[in-house]
Amino acid sequence: MGLSQKDKLIALGAGTLADLLIEIASDSESANNKVHRAISSQTQNVKLFKEKLKYYKSDGRRYVPWKHSSSFAREISDLIEDIKVGASNPKEGIQLLFEFYKTDEPIFNMVDDSSGSVGDVFRYDALELFVQFAKKIPDKTELLNSIIDLIRNDGYGVRDCLIDEAHRYLNPTELRKMFELLKNDSKKGSSESNASDWKLPHLAKQMKDAPLFEKLTRKRLGENINGKFLVEIAEVYFLAGDLNKAQEILNQVPENDSFSSYEKNNLQKQLFKSTGKIDQLIASLEKDFKDHYSKSTLEELLTVVGQDKREKHCSAAIKDITANRKWNPSHAEFLTYCEAYDETENYVLRHAASLDGDRYYSLLPLARVMEENEKHLVASLIYRALLDSILRRAKSKIYHHGVDYLRKLERLNKNITDWSTFPTHSQYFQSLKQAHARKSGFWSRYSE
Repeated sequence: MGLSQKDKLIALGAGTLADLLIEIASDSESANNKVHRAISSQTQNVKLFKEKLKYYKSDGRRYVPWKHSSSFAREISDLIEDIKVGASNPKEGIQLLFEFYKTDEPIFNMVDDSSGSVGDVFRYDALELFVQFAKKIPDKTELLNSIIDLIRNDGYGVRDCLIDEAHRYLNPTELRKMFELLKNDSKKGSSESNASDWKLPHLAKQMKDAPLFEKLTRKRLGENINGKFLVEIAEVYFLAGDLNKAQEILNQVPENDSFSSYEKNNLQKQLFKSTGKIDQLIASLEKDFKDHYSKSTLEELLTVVGQDKREKHCSAAIKDITANRKWNPSHAEFLTYCEAYDETENYVLRHAASLDGDRYYSLLPLARVMEENEKHLVASLIYRALLDSILRRAKSKIYHHGVDYLRKLERLNKNITDWSTFPTHSQYFQSLKQAHARKSGFWSRYSE
């Protein structure tokens, strides 16, 4: 067996590796930061963190447009790495993370974060490190008060994750203590403006105190309570082990409330399973499967009725889809999952006019499966739809995909002797040239 990449690098020797790292670091700011952290002491890394944070608070900051927001998010995430390797103990780590969260306003003021990538650094990267540190602090009284102070000014909605995920670093007693502190804090200001007030139900849910969660939710919403919140109340009763009350609340959700139907259906299945109502559970799963034929709905059904029923349910689905169903790419995908390639071919041919190349994420895998199983005509029709979509939208950045599809069509054409009612490849190619003659960027790429 040959040497691994790691072994080969070790064999280069320390001096050669050092030179290589210095060279790599000079080409990338991110790599340079990693090298600098590795060779710095904890104190130096904390100092570096504070210097960087000072820059984001300064007046001479740059503005980052949306197209560069992802790389800016990686830059901000580097601050979390500085804390991770620099903090000498959990308490210091928490204090540094609080400093980071308090810099949210200047950071968001310098970037267009429409994609949410910068916000995710606060909600995920910083939160994960916070949880690691917080779990190691024995007496959390000071920590709880500091968190409440922090969320009072959460103008950008990235600090409240510390409360939403409190169960990950607080035990039940500590959760109850935080609830009481938040409750007292909410009394100091108006319920409309105090962030603590609307966070109380979040903590009650994590405490699995269903009656308290229901009381707070109904108090906050009054007559405006809808199916979504009723399902959430029922879910908390379910988590608390009060299955009868959970079912009672779930029954209050209006039948025509489509907004909460998905969550309601999932909770109802859990209740059927937990209360031993297997026949009702199977009926619900069979309905889900027929409403949306897919690998996931089939597998969920088979876990209850048994894997030996796979062929039976696949056969029924194939018959239903090919006989009655309108065009749906997910149904075509399911037919291929059942290895019903002939039926998939007929299904696609019957609905060829409905192929939408804009849905490339579902059509491209389907085209590949059809090609692999020598359904060349169907594969060609799908690749045509994908190519037509690219040229219609005139997206020059993805013209290379369009060229690939056209080359694919040329190769598939050699295996097709009967085009049925569809234009031959030659006819399609001529119509393509006429319709998109002015797209010189595409044709120049094709001629290469």
